[in-house]
Amino acid sequence: MRRVTPITVLAATAILLNVSAVSHGQEFQFPESWEGVWETTFTEYDCSTEQVTDQGVNLDTICGGDLFIPEFGEEVAMECTGDVTDAGANLVCSYSEEVFPGCTVTFQYTTEASRSADTVTGTATASITYAGTCFIDDMCWNEEFTSVRLVDEDPGCTSTPVTAQSWGVLKDHYR
Repeated sequence: MRRVTPITVLAATAILLNVSAVSHGQEFQFPESWEGVWETTFTEYDCSTEQVTDQGVNLDTICGGDLFIPEFGEEVAMECTGDVTDAGANLVCSYSEEVFPGCTVTFQYTTEASRSADTVTGTATASITYAGTCFIDDMCWNEEFTSVRLVDEDPGCTSTPVTAQSWGVLKDHYR
């Protein structure tokens, strides 16, 4: 069962509001040094109340060359700036659209992560903000995470193609 994350909520909101971006920003790829099977422990907080909204542990496989793209549903193509290097990831991704006359929605995803050998630590923030006459409350989540590489030899990257739809939670933090 896939956990409900800020990204899942943002995707549902994008579909609900019929947001339909089609352009993509710069593409970022995971370097070969990230390749492996990773176990991620995360804690998610509401930005306003700082109450814990979710906690858990997930496994994921990253292959060198996998694209680092935030997924807010197939209909939202985020524009991203920043970088993904051997040492970590620092990205700011956003998308805005007028969803109905007088109401503009902005989706934003920010991640800062540091990688040292087989450990990645970082934070991510996902938010939806509205401007104009929208009558919809803004939403925001912060997440702290630590990922530890469990397997660094060939995790099957050369034999099993990976698509954006099969990425797991760790990659969500870096898209």
